[in-house]
Amino acid sequence: MKKTLSSSSSSLRPVWRKRVAQLCCLIACFLMMAAVALQKDHSLWGVWNLNPVAADSQPVLSERGDTLVINTTQLTPDVRGYGGTTPLEMKILEGRIVQVAPLPNAESPGFFDRLAQAGLWQSWDGLTPAEAASLQVDAVSGATYSSRAVLQNVAAAAQYAASSSRISGGSAWAEAWSSPEVWLALVVVILGAVVPLFVRSRKYRIVQLVLNVAVLGCWTGFFLSYGLMVGWMSGGVQWSAALVPVLLLLVAFVYPLFGRHNHYCTWLCPFGSLQALCGMASYRHVALGRRTLQVLTWVRRILWGVLMLLMWSGVAFGWMDYELFSSFMLSSAPMIVVVLGGVVFVLSFFVDRPYCRFVCPTGTLFKVSQNQF
Repeated sequence: MKKTLSSSSSSLRPVWRKRVAQLCCLIACFLMMAAVALQKDHSLWGVWNLNPVAADSQPVLSERGDTLVINTTQLTPDVRGYGGTTPLEMKILEGRIVQVAPLPNAESPGFFDRLAQAGLWQSWDGLTPAEAASLQVDAVSGATYSSRAVLQNVAAAAQYAASSSRISGGSAWAEAWSSPEVWLALVVVILGAVVPLFVRSRKYRIVQLVLNVAVLGCWTGFFLSYGLMVGWMSGGVQWSAALVPVLLLLVAFVYPLFGRHNHYCTWLCPFGSLQALCGMASYRHVALGRRTLQVLTWVRRILWGVLMLLMWSGVAFGWMDYELFSSFMLSSAPMIVVVLGGVVFVLSFFVDRPYCRFVCPTGTLFKVSQNQF
């Protein structure tokens, strides 16, 4: 009996040691990303701001001749898109809105180009602030999270002009969950997070991958990226609009603590799903040799290490706008991202998930947090 108990306890020790090691790696990743956020935005979780002068120098209300100008930088500090805050200016002349324009922000350059092409900025021209505050404008498909942040900024500016008060917190929740695409994205994420725990079916996997590509990738633009995580680390999370990405983040970082390694990459990442579907549709796979696999794996590791060192040094943060996840957003993604996304798409018919296995910095961060670097 004693021998049985001792053998069972000794078999549990490696498991607990493994879990403790994973937890330490997860904490280390948190600290590494915190250092990046401090270096990039000089703030952490929107609580510790090491450079408060810039924010305080932006008055909410000012006048330029006969034009009243409302700046939302201080009105909506907690309203965030994927890359960070999305402040804007609203200009009002003779009681009517004459212009809504974006201010410097952390979003990718192509995002606001996409909003301009969709005619979003002209949606409020000629309206009174009261009319603008009650106007329902649809979010831009494929960039739901960030475009809703812009809409909340407009609503805040309009309500400030109409009643000289801040927009209420409750309306942010109502606005974030008023569209069917957000609810559908939530359903897709829950399916991908729960069903694979109990069901092992190739047919279901194909259905889940297709849903990931169509809903999370092409329609709503919900996925994890370095830009999103650094933005949250520096400015905090806007819970009213971020439930779907937060669930994705929990799957990516918490599931591995319970033995579900790479669950996000395997079951929920839209770009990984696209590559997996391409591989399933092809019968001409290139068999890479062991030496080649080792070299390519080390290329991914070295690339990740170099990028982290560059960010810690404050040298290069712009690469986060060029992760290939945004290639789903054809009208707003940089052309080089679309081209590289197309190259990976074609390559995926011959090599199993080439970007995931040999390049992806975000996926490498997940591996580091799982002690699988």
